[in-house]
Amino acid sequence: MTDNELTGLFRDLVGSGIKNLSIYRDHVNELNVFPVPDGDTGTNMVLTLENGFALIREFEGEFSEMTRRFADNIVLGARGNSGVILSQFFRGFAASLSDSAGIDSAAFIKAVRRGVELSYRSVAEPVEGTMLTVMREGAEHIEGLPGAADMNIGDLLDAFIDAARISLENTPNLLPVLKAARVIDSGGAGFVYIFEGMLKYLNNEEIVSAPETQEKTAFVDYSRFDMTSSFPLGYCTEMLIQLTEGSKPFDKEEFVEKLSGISESIVVSRQDDKVKVHAHSPRPEGILSLCHEYGEFLTLKIENMTVQHTETHKIVETAPNKKTAGIAVIAVANDSFMKGKFFDMGADVVINAVSGYNPSAKDFMEAYEATGADVIFVFPNCKNSLFVAEQANELYGRAKVLLIETRSVAECYAALALMDYESEEPEELAKEMREAVSQIRTVTVSRAVKDAYYGAEEIKKGDRIALSAGELLATGSSFAEVTERAIEKLTDEEPCDVMTFFFGEHSSPAEKEEILSFVENRYPMTDTDVLETDTELYDLIISLE
Repeated sequence: MTDNELTGLFRDLVGSGIKNLSIYRDHVNELNVFPVPDGDTGTNMVLTLENGFALIREFEGEFSEMTRRFADNIVLGARGNSGVILSQFFRGFAASLSDSAGIDSAAFIKAVRRGVELSYRSVAEPVEGTMLTVMREGAEHIEGLPGAADMNIGDLLDAFIDAARISLENTPNLLPVLKAARVIDSGGAGFVYIFEGMLKYLNNEEIVSAPETQEKTAFVDYSRFDMTSSFPLGYCTEMLIQLTEGSKPFDKEEFVEKLSGISESIVVSRQDDKVKVHAHSPRPEGILSLCHEYGEFLTLKIENMTVQHTETHKIVETAPNKKTAGIAVIAVANDSFMKGKFFDMGADVVINAVSGYNPSAKDFMEAYEATGADVIFVFPNCKNSLFVAEQANELYGRAKVLLIETRSVAECYAALALMDYESEEPEELAKEMREAVSQIRTVTVSRAVKDAYYGAEEIKKGDRIALSAGELLATGSSFAEVTERAIEKLTDEEPCDVMTFFFGEHSSPAEKEEILSFVENRYPMTDTDVLETDTELYDLIISLE
C-alpha cells in the first residue's frame, strides 16, 4: 500500500466514523444516568474527533506526519471524560498504524491494543462498565481469534464491533448506577458507532447526512483593535510551494532546521515536486522569504492568531485588573454572573463554559499561558472539566499547576474564600483547600429533559431532580418540595452551619421565596447566602458546609 493510499484510507475511515457518530450524537447524549440537561457525551466525542480530523481533512503528505498531526490535535481538542478517553485511544491507534506498512488486520489488532493501553493509563482509577470495558473486550476478542491477523480487514472489523456490542449491552451488569437507570454506557455506545461508521465505509454503505455538530465560528469584532493594541500570538502561515527549476534544491532536513530558527508549530510535508508548510511566527515575512527560495506559492494563507482568539464570546478571559501576585488562579464558570464573581474573588483567568460548552485541553493550556505565572491553582468546577484539566496539565509543563478537584461553582466559591494569594507554601495551601472542598456537600436541582427511571423511581419529563454526589435525593413536580426534601435528607445525615444558594436564571421569585422561607424556619441557626446567577443548566445549586 502506497503512502498516498494509506493517507486516504485512514482519513476516510476516521471521517466515516465521525459522520456515523454524528447521526447518533443526540441518542448518545440521552444515554445519561439521570435525565438532566448536561448530557453531552455524544457531543464531546464528536467535537474531540473533529478537532483532530480538521487538520487532516485536506492533508497531502506522508502518512506518518498525518497520523502524528491527528493524534496531537485530538488530544488538545479533548472535551469531557469521554473525549479524553477517546483522544487517548485514537492517539495510540494512530501512532501504532503510523509504524505499519499498511492498514491490514495485523496492524489493526496492534493499533486497537495500543489505543486500549493508553486509554486505561489516562484514568487514575479505571471503572469497568464504561467505554474502557467496551474497547478492551472488543480488542481481546479479536486478539484471541484463530488466524485473525490473516483475516480480511472488513471481517475483522465486523468481529471487533460484534464483541464491542456484546460488551456494551453488559455494561449495566458491571456498573450498578447504569442498571438503576436502565441504560447502557453512553461513551461505550459512541465508541461502537464510530467503528460501525468505519465498517460502513469498507462495505461501501452510504452514511446519511449527519446534523451539523461543529461549533460555529465566532464573530470577530475588529473595532476592539487600535493603535495601542498588542498582538502577542503572532501569525499562522500556511502555503503550498511548487518547487521550480533554477530555484534552490529542496532538502527537507535542512529546510526544517532553518524554519525552526524563525518559527514554531512546524509541519512540513513533500509530495513529489510540491511542499506543504505550516508554521507560527511573530514575523511571517521571514517564513515567506525562506520558502520563496525554493519555488513559487500555489496557495498562501496568513492569519493573525490574536485576532482569531478575539471573539464575541471569549472562551478564555483574563481579569480586567489582573494582579501580579506569585500565585495565579484559573476557574471555570458556566454563566456571566459567576465569571464576574470569580474575578471579584481574585481569579486571574476564567474559562467560560456558558451554554453547556465543555472546555478543551487546548482551552486550559491557553488559560495557563495567559496567567504568565509559575504557580497556578486551577478550579475546574465540573466532573468533565476536571478530567480535561488533568490532561492539559500533562501537556503544558511550564508551571507548577495545582488542581483543586472542585466539581461545581459552589465548591469553587467556598474555596476561593480561603485563598491566600501571598502564600509561600502553595502545595500546603492546595492540600488545605482540597480538604476544605472535600467537606462541602453540594446539591443540584434541575428539570428532567425526558421520561426516565432510576431503580423503582419513575421520573417524568419536566420534573425537578435533586442530586448529590451521584445520588438521587428527591424528584417530583414541585421545585420547592424537591429542594426541601433534599436538604432534609442531607441535614438528617449531618447538620451544617452554612448554606449557600445559587439560583439559576429560570427560578421564579415565588419559588425562591418558598425555599428560603423553609430554610429560615427549619434551620434558624444556619447562616445562609443567596446568589442570583445566569446559568440555564440548573435551577439551583446548594452548598452545605
